[in-house]
Amino acid sequence: MTKVAVGIIERKNMDNVCEYLLVSSKHDFGRYFGYYYPPGGHTEANEEPETALIREIYEELGVNVIFQEFIIETDSDVKDQITYWFKCEVDSYDFKIDENEISDARFFTQSEMNNINIWPATKSFFEKYIFNK
Repeated sequence: MTKVAVGIIERKNMDNVCEYLLVSSKHDFGRYFGYYYPPGGHTEANEEPETALIREIYEELGVNVIFQEFIIETDSDVKDQITYWFKCEVDSYDFKIDENEISDARFFTQSEMNNINIWPATKSFFEKYIFNK
């Protein structure tokens, strides 16, 4: 069983509307190629999800994670994979995107998220745990 840790990072835009950071990978995920999901990544051998999240976000976006809370552990869109969802902040929005890994990293409002391709597990998570609070 593989483990993935992702961070839900939100901010308010100039209109005081919540926006959420989503990224799109350069890796070919088959039918989900180009789809958006929260930043994060796979744990390495014997690595805790929190540690993986800190490492992955720093590697991919060049910013440090500040944890707020663990939200939930869910099944993934990928067979034999578990996703750990964390609410967190970052120390800067001045991203230094790893162009070998990430093709795009942007903040989206709920309305904007309805008009982009999002991984099904991500869409389900946001509908259940973020938008329907």
